[in-house]
Amino acid sequence: MHALCMADMAYAMLNIGAWGDVERVALELIEHAADITPRAYASIRRLAIAVAHATDAPTTVRDILHTLVLAIHRAT
Repeated sequence: MHALCMADMAYAMLNIGAWGDVERVALELIEHAADITPRAYASIRRLAIAVAHATDAPTTVRDILHTLVLAIHRAT
């Protein structure tokens, strides 16, 4: 698992509205929150902010990304 690549891939998926894929990536990243590097964390924060501003983002995806950011923050 390479969190940086996964976060960047999820960002690309967000741009085409592939919300199910964004959700799956975020759930996988949560499982590895303790191992996420600062650089990957920055990419995940960018993803979370983009989702928060996306008017068509499902609430579940917003919640999962919020949980992911908190999990990473707690692990560091």
